[in-house]
Amino acid sequence: MAMNVSLDPNNPDDKCSRYDVLSWINETLQTNFTQVEQCRSGACFCQLMDLLFPGSIDMSKVKFESQKRSDFKQNYSLLQTAFRKSGIKQPVPVKQLLTGKFRPNFTFLKWFRKFFFANERQRREYKPVEARNGQDIVQVDEPVKSPRSWKNPRESGRVRDESDKDMELNGRRQPVTYDSKWERTFKWIRASHMEDNCAYCTLCDYNIILHAGFFDLKRHQQTQKHMKREMGGLNSSGRKKIENSISCSETMLLFIQNHCLSSLPSRINKVSQRTASYILGLNYPSDIVSACKMNPYCIYIYGQVLLDAESRERTSCHVVLVGFFEEKRARYCIRLLDVFQAEDGSSVSGCLLNVLQKFELPAGNMVAFYVNDQEQTSGSVVSQIQELNSQVIDLGGLYNVPDSACSAGLQAHSSQVQELIASIYEHFSTCSTSNDNLKMLFAGIEGLKDTSAPLSHSCEEFCVLVQRMLEMWSDLVSYFTSCDENNDKAKQICSQLENPKVRITLMFLDHALGPLRVFEQHLQQSKGSVRADLVQILREASGLLRSYASSFLRPQAVIRYLKERDPAILENSTFCLPATELSLGGVVEDFISAREEELADSINVFHDECLAFYKTLTTSIADSLPLSDSVLRGISQLLSPAGRLKVTGKSIVDLAVQFGICSKPEDSAKLTDEFLEYQLVEDEEDTPSTLPLERYWCNVLKTFPPESIFKRLVLCFLILPCPSLEAEKIFAQAVENGDVAHWDDSSEESDTDLTKELDSNDDSSLDHTEVKISPIRNGQMKKNRGSTSEMVQHSDTVKPCVVRLEKITCQRGVNEMLKMGLRGSRAVKNNARSSASNSTPSPRSGKREQAYHDGKGYAIGELVWGKVKGFSWWPGLVVVWKGRALTVSMRRVEWFGDGMFSEIHTEGLLPFAAIVIFVCAIAVNYTRVIFVFFPPILPYILFFFFVGYLVLKDLGFKVERYIASEICEDSIAVGMIKHEGQIEYVKDVRTITRKHLAEWGPFDLLIGGSPCNDLSMVNPARKGLFEGTGRLFFEYYRMLTMMRPREGDDRPFFWLFENVVAMSAHDKADICRFLECNPVMIDAVKVSPAHRARYFWGNLPGMNRPLVTSLTDKVELQDCLEVGRTAMFNKVRTITTKSNSIKQGKMGPLPVTMNGKEDYLWCTEMERIFGFPKHYTDVNNMGRGQRQKVLGRSWSVPVIRHLFAPLKDYFACE
Repeated sequence: MAMNVSLDPNNPDDKCSRYDVLSWINETLQTNFTQVEQCRSGACFCQLMDLLFPGSIDMSKVKFESQKRSDFKQNYSLLQTAFRKSGIKQPVPVKQLLTGKFRPNFTFLKWFRKFFFANERQRREYKPVEARNGQDIVQVDEPVKSPRSWKNPRESGRVRDESDKDMELNGRRQPVTYDSKWERTFKWIRASHMEDNCAYCTLCDYNIILHAGFFDLKRHQQTQKHMKREMGGLNSSGRKKIENSISCSETMLLFIQNHCLSSLPSRINKVSQRTASYILGLNYPSDIVSACKMNPYCIYIYGQVLLDAESRERTSCHVVLVGFFEEKRARYCIRLLDVFQAEDGSSVSGCLLNVLQKFELPAGNMVAFYVNDQEQTSGSVVSQIQELNSQVIDLGGLYNVPDSACSAGLQAHSSQVQELIASIYEHFSTCSTSNDNLKMLFAGIEGLKDTSAPLSHSCEEFCVLVQRMLEMWSDLVSYFTSCDENNDKAKQICSQLENPKVRITLMFLDHALGPLRVFEQHLQQSKGSVRADLVQILREASGLLRSYASSFLRPQAVIRYLKERDPAILENSTFCLPATELSLGGVVEDFISAREEELADSINVFHDECLAFYKTLTTSIADSLPLSDSVLRGISQLLSPAGRLKVTGKSIVDLAVQFGICSKPEDSAKLTDEFLEYQLVEDEEDTPSTLPLERYWCNVLKTFPPESIFKRLVLCFLILPCPSLEAEKIFAQAVENGDVAHWDDSSEESDTDLTKELDSNDDSSLDHTEVKISPIRNGQMKKNRGSTSEMVQHSDTVKPCVVRLEKITCQRGVNEMLKMGLRGSRAVKNNARSSASNSTPSPRSGKREQAYHDGKGYAIGELVWGKVKGFSWWPGLVVVWKGRALTVSMRRVEWFGDGMFSEIHTEGLLPFAAIVIFVCAIAVNYTRVIFVFFPPILPYILFFFFVGYLVLKDLGFKVERYIASEICEDSIAVGMIKHEGQIEYVKDVRTITRKHLAEWGPFDLLIGGSPCNDLSMVNPARKGLFEGTGRLFFEYYRMLTMMRPREGDDRPFFWLFENVVAMSAHDKADICRFLECNPVMIDAVKVSPAHRARYFWGNLPGMNRPLVTSLTDKVELQDCLEVGRTAMFNKVRTITTKSNSIKQGKMGPLPVTMNGKEDYLWCTEMERIFGFPKHYTDVNNMGRGQRQKVLGRSWSVPVIRHLFAPLKDYFACE
């Protein structure tokens, strides 16, 4: 019977994100779900029940690939029957699940996940794809909303539809995510590397923000820019010119004819130049040459490729391909470069050199190469390529390690075993047997056809055969014993089988070749296009040599051999383990103990043979590995997001030197700084576990400049060849990366057909308002030259200012400043008016809205700087004029930050490009009451405002008045109780005016920070500095502007602003421009047991001085723990508001042990880590989760003490 469970909303263990749920179900069932609602067919639940309770569901009745609602009901009927049989009391909400709504599907998935873990006993071997007979669990299509259900975008309000995918989740609208099924309809669409709610148009080089999913793509397809590039326009002279410019040799055409036509939608009898242009790519070879000149690349060489399998001559060729990483599409791309014919190895190297020279590929950017026919051409090709670039790495040997090492070991030391196998195979080839087990002995073994050295070239086949022989040993002995006495060969085989030394040798080979077999299986099971496989392969390869060396060498000798690779170490008997300590395997040791008397004479010889076999394997593996053990392990750790903290600065420099990147000391220093900047990025929000490795690194690298050394080093690793490397699979990838997807579109569709298709699905609301999605190119807002307006439906939880931006058209350079100031903005911009003189506003019923026709500039939607009496210059947005008659030269401006409006003369306005007047790049520092600023934020985000007061009192400052802006009740309670009402509170900082500051001031110190949700790079949905919570930075800037002393007032005034380190470079630059100084990065790990890196802007004296530990600081974790608890680490990762941040990694251990079991950090221990007194947050009956949230968003007390200490020279102290 099953164990019944239920979800407890108050239990933190029952809380998980949709990414956790999707990752679990994808890993368990080997599926590719990207949304919770795609699981609503019920098929996945049926298979999970089959996994937990075998036989509870008839898998043949489950509809895995259906999209019909009736089939969904049948699946749920099977599930309910299985629930009743297993005694499960949880009802299945079939009606709610079938609606496709997020909430019921997510809730049921969370419950099933908890139920699964509660009933999962011993994990049995379960192959989900085989269990469902190779069928895929089809992702249920999204319920697309008809355009008739949309409201006119000119009308106010927002339409809510029950089938709408943009459902409200946690107070925010959940955007539509990309669906790969759209590629069936739109051949030009691909997944965007920016975010999941974007689609990438390969024709227009645009990233389209998705609001309505499928219909967004249709609207984009109707834009003029796309229609010009649409493949229906192939009759244009421009496209014909591109096709005709690509000319292929006869060898290339013949190769394409025989190996590259499987991807085309229709059969072709003979390949033409035009067809070849689509196979190679319409921009071939200029796009390949451009990519290789700018980025690292890898060369693939496939030899002995048949040009015509049906021809008697069986002519062959060599195929050259190039691989590089496309940041724009976040993928590894393999392209076909050239095809040539060569007679021998020397001519191959010469032809390859001619190919590289013909295409002008820079040898300095070549990082690695792969040759498939190692025996015939590898030697000459390696020497020729390494003459061009000595740092190039040959990775062909890495993926051939199992077979080459096994072959070397068997040929040198196992001739007796090979003779036995060959004799048995020869016998069964001529004689039959009635034993069914013996009939299966050689099933599927192809290597025995080579009688000279059977199975010496296939590690997998040899291991399989050895295992079968050991399992059938008694059957083999019995069979050959019963053979005819006159059969001499059978007698000889029987005597060998009865020899215990032969049997123990097979047992040892089964044990010794085990790691090689596991490594080869992983190579064969790799998906090829997934870079995550490369991480695992490099990790296993780095441990392979260590594993075999430690089997027979002493520990000190293992370390020395891995470092030096000196063969003399293996031959030195003093470095080898004694015979009794050799790694022989438990089965072998048991056999020796049972047959000790029989093996007495041969045991010493057997030990010597085992030692020699291990030496041969180790030598072969060392010769095949292209890089050292430490380099392979370093690459694996660096590429893995979970292993970034394991890599040291020295090892990253060693990797760069190995790949020829760092040649100067200043380059090493720059690389170390960039790597530390990457390491200090905090996991403040969980990165989706389903995020591919290519997408992860694309998000990381886009924050680094093109000349970054760290970026180039990572790109070198990302382009390394990864299995599977079979010729046909690589050729198929190369064809797919060309333009073959557009081949059928070019001959079948036209612009008229596409327009009619859209018009048939449209309604009258779209006739007079052409709605388009504003594209984003390369992550930045770009111009759209269309004439129709683009409406926006934008909402934000924090909304001090509702901004509806239109396209900016300013003659004074505003566009350039927008690129710097509004990068990353996710708001969809309205299409621009071409000038103020010809702009026509959109009519709105019931309101008098007028455009500006006076020729003074500053059109609607333009960003400007304005000056109002009593205030400094401030950014704002020109909006439509409302109400009374429009006055000449007047503009209505909506100010950023507070959302207030002003009617101001054009002479009081400046274009946004005038930011250079108000903000300079050079840092400038300025020389009774203390005001602490923290802007209003979402309820679940807390800021520790009382840290400043605590530190000031500890340092002995005489604080006359301390005012804080905070809305969190828990934080207010801690400050009120612990500081006995000495802190005065104000709620929303946006309500504070200059009048309030005049009543409370003057001020001596301003400290604070803004929310990092929309600034932190770990948030894939971040909006940047100018949108969402990011724009609350301007509230701090407003306070700072009003508090600063006026000219002539020489009293000291200090300020401090804090934010996360893991922000994009342009957001950091914008903050620096406004605050007029550069930040100081301080990591609390130097004065506390936890990592906590933060940026601090300010004018405090000595901010950049070294951080020094005081006598009272607890630097190691053990110093902060209670009695009887033991620290597993000296330092822990950054503690955030999430409970899983206590774990040292997503799947890592807990940092503390108590009574032999792992345990979480207690609240009192976390308080000590941050530098607070014990029980500092124990107020108001706050639970553990609340106290961790308060602490997780706090500042480190030792760091603030370090920053505030110099102020004692300026203010009175006790």
